[in-house]
Amino acid sequence: MLFFSLWIISLILCLLSSIFQKFERLIGLFTLIIFGIIEGNPNYLYGDASVYYNDYFFKTQQFEKGYNYLTNFFGSYVDYQSFRLITSIFFMILLCVLLLLITEKISLFALFYGIGAFPNDVQQVRNQMAAVFIVGAVVLLYKFNRKGIIPAILTIYVGSLFHSIALLYLLFPIIFFFKDLNKGFKKISVLGLFIAIIVELANNVLKLNNLVSNMLTRFSSRSSASTNVMDIYSNNLIPFSIWLLTFITTLIMICLVFLINYKNNISVDDSKVEVIQKMAIGSLYIWMIGLILLASSIEYIRILRISSVILFITIGKTIELKKENLVLKNRLIVIGLLYSIILLILQAWIYYTNIENWFKALNFIQ
Repeated sequence: MLFFSLWIISLILCLLSSIFQKFERLIGLFTLIIFGIIEGNPNYLYGDASVYYNDYFFKTQQFEKGYNYLTNFFGSYVDYQSFRLITSIFFMILLCVLLLLITEKISLFALFYGIGAFPNDVQQVRNQMAAVFIVGAVVLLYKFNRKGIIPAILTIYVGSLFHSIALLYLLFPIIFFFKDLNKGFKKISVLGLFIAIIVELANNVLKLNNLVSNMLTRFSSRSSASTNVMDIYSNNLIPFSIWLLTFITTLIMICLVFLINYKNNISVDDSKVEVIQKMAIGSLYIWMIGLILLASSIEYIRILRISSVILFITIGKTIELKKENLVLKNRLIVIGLLYSIILLILQAWIYYTNIENWFKALNFIQ
């Protein structure tokens, strides 16, 4: 119960810090380090932890080149437990450093992330590593706008060396070529939802996994990527009840993006607001693609988790830029918290089926 207690205490501290706007960077950093420690001590009897352990021990080299390089390097010096702990804490600290380049609201990010994304990153560590590189691309786009597009694409590609799912986010920087995304935001969102519904209803007819397989065969850095997609991203259709909850989660995400894009008369730095709005809309559009692909495999839920990480950053920065609008701040925190909780429930339902298995996978109970 030690790790469970640390998780709960960290989330409570982040919530209080976000409400009273005190020690936001310090508590956020502390929380992310705690998350790194928890992630570095998984339960090897549940989830993917045993797969990573066996890969490290037997050197199966079944993952992407970036992750394989790390395991080969560390494998000559330390055991898997040490490797896991070192890399988990390192990537959490790196994530915090990147966040500090954008926002002071680190505790708010840690609160949302700790509920909505972190519990699954504990098991799916490559997904988390790739997400950190995508956050690095977000920083480049925030700092340099269009000038940061090429560096952002390169950074995301490096992230794909840890998980191939990052390749989809190569589309994310392209959004910054467009000036005003607000004009078509509602129409594109409705169109995306409509297509997702149609595809879900026809999921036994459409063969989306073949298309994605061909794409990854061409562009992925992972050896036998096509085989990987055929094994993991096919024949794993999502039950309608889970798809429906995912659809509801998407509606809440759209609501959050709408609030982030809400215009008011308060004087703010319009250039920074525009960049943040593009990030929020971009994260939503990428997930819309994921929602459509979800009809072919439940594994595309990973895209929602990564897009949510970007969304959590934009929520914090929006509150920071529009700090005089207390109504907007309260709405973003409340709805963001609701979104994170539903995201937690959704992923626990998908991967662990019940709360006991989920607690065991996170090493909260034995």
